[in-house]
Amino acid sequence: GGEQVPWDASSVTGDFYFNPINDQPTVVPQVVTVSPEKFEPSLNARFDEFIVALKRGDNSKAGNLLKSIKKENQYDQFTRFLNSKSAESKYEIGMLYFNGKFVEKNNDQSFQWISKAAHQGHAVSQTTLGYFLEKGIGTSRNTAEAISWYTKAADQNEPVALYNLANAHLTGRNLPK
Repeated sequence: GGEQVPWDASSVTGDFYFNPINDQPTVVPQVVTVSPEKFEPSLNARFDEFIVALKRGDNSKAGNLLKSIKKENQYDQFTRFLNSKSAESKYEIGMLYFNGKFVEKNNDQSFQWISKAAHQGHAVSQTTLGYFLEKGIGTSRNTAEAISWYTKAADQNEPVALYNLANAHLTGRNLPK
């Protein structure tokens, strides 16, 4: 019927498609532009290696880099470092927490990172934040706020947001009363 279906992303093309079987979205990391920051040089180098490993799909290398950063008690500094990066970087970290990839699955952390990226105008993050708010992932459910974030992303022609917003209007089930 009028149920909204979750989305998935192709691990090969990155294209989104709708998967009525999967209850949670799986999002493939997007390309992230890396710019030098004024942090410890080895942290810059590790961040660059981490992003390159993610882009290449070298999950083992990316995971080992994060493990070594944690082991050396540089994780807090690495987190601050990531916070200084682009919205896309924040989105990537949020999805790592959401999927439990390289870090322990943590919906609260995922929500926080995705929210930071969404507030910077990153359309995919805005859609994801809307989904989290709609489903109560890492936060309490808030359909009115979910619709607001879907609308912001839809204004940037983000396809999943357009679908979610259209579905909400067609079914009426997600619209605020």
